[in-house]
Amino acid sequence: MSFLLPLLLIIITLFALGYYWSCKVTNTNQFFVGNRQFGFILIAASLLAANIGAGTTVGAAGLGYQYGLTAWWWGGSAAIGTLLLTFIVTPKLWQLAKKENFLTLGDYIAFAYGKKLQRVLAWVLLLGSLFLLAAQLIALSYLLSIFTGVAKEYACIISGLIVVGYSAFGGLFVTARINVLQLIFVFLGFISAIYFLDFPINSNVATDNSTSSLAFDWILLLVPAFMISPGLIQKMYAAKDLRSIYIGGSVASVLMAAFAFFPAILGMSVWANGIGTQQAEWSLLQGIISNFPEWLGVLLLLAITFAELSTCDTIILMATSSLSVDLLSKYRWYQQLSQNQLLNLNRLFTIIMMIIGVILAVGLSSIISALSIFYTLVVIGFFIPIMNALFGKKLSERDMLFIVLASLVGTILFHVASLNLDLIEISTQLFGLMISGLLLILVYGKNLLRGKHNTSC
Repeated sequence: MSFLLPLLLIIITLFALGYYWSCKVTNTNQFFVGNRQFGFILIAASLLAANIGAGTTVGAAGLGYQYGLTAWWWGGSAAIGTLLLTFIVTPKLWQLAKKENFLTLGDYIAFAYGKKLQRVLAWVLLLGSLFLLAAQLIALSYLLSIFTGVAKEYACIISGLIVVGYSAFGGLFVTARINVLQLIFVFLGFISAIYFLDFPINSNVATDNSTSSLAFDWILLLVPAFMISPGLIQKMYAAKDLRSIYIGGSVASVLMAAFAFFPAILGMSVWANGIGTQQAEWSLLQGIISNFPEWLGVLLLLAITFAELSTCDTIILMATSSLSVDLLSKYRWYQQLSQNQLLNLNRLFTIIMMIIGVILAVGLSSIISALSIFYTLVVIGFFIPIMNALFGKKLSERDMLFIVLASLVGTILFHVASLNLDLIEISTQLFGLMISGLLLILVYGKNLLRGKHNTSC
């Protein structure tokens, strides 16, 4: 399949555009939040590009191969979470971010509770982001290794170099603009594949499995994760006004909900056509090899490549922001750096984050498992602090630190125990949310008895 030449053209184009736009970046405000001048088109493009990645393409096709249209709930849950983020979480956060010059969600955590909780959650986010980055690189590396013959390890390195090449020097200011081009190819590729599909679709895939329970688990995992996603919130900070947020977020949510059908249908089609695959996640690639004409296969491969790249640049920015702004900005040496020195430092951090992501990708094998690690950490770590600060009665930093740390430790212990013991059928993320909610109620009760509630921030 003639995939290598179009891929090389993609790399050259991305590098050229990345270099051109990065020349316009002169400060960290542009790098992290696009100078807060994004209209609804760039907001919609950056949100949608972040949501359409390895999990919602290759991973979702594998779920479609196994569970049929139930797989829609994987991408559909992301759409629901993004819509809730747009209308419930973002408006107040955006106004505070503009007033207080927040660059990350961690800045709001520090504003609402304190620096200690900000640093704890920054480490959680940094660790989770690296697993999320590894998931995207796994998909890219398998794609490159299958269609170019390059070994997986080298394919991971090549994938990392591509992302760093166009995103490291300009941050969000550059990647949001490139995302528009990437999304055009993503939708063109998947819509063409569905339109020219000439083999059967069987909606009865895996009807003997508890698909309704799976859908519930995915909703529980993904809706809260996208509703308080640090990466998506940072993109929302870039909006020039609330109108851009409402329109851009709505457009991204609707398009995400529509897109979620595409990989599910393609995965179902591969299963119905009797195509065997050693690993369900790679059913989409197997279907491309076995069933599509060459031109359509190349177009779909380019679409998948763009999808993974567009999510990688979001994750890289999120990890870099967490390290730079949330963890290092407190130090005097950091505060004394000039804008040009800060830009160069963050570009270096971007490269370091990618190197670590490549190392993890070589060791991991499953996209969905890597994604689940990230989403579980984000939901358990961020959901209660953010929702409580926005809509509840603000707790002290000490109280919230106790809730977060106890929830994380309890969730990890439960997950380890569930792997070795015959425990009650309950997902790790549900257990984590339950223990977080219970601890919140207990802390509220303690404070009510002592009359210690603060006012909402």
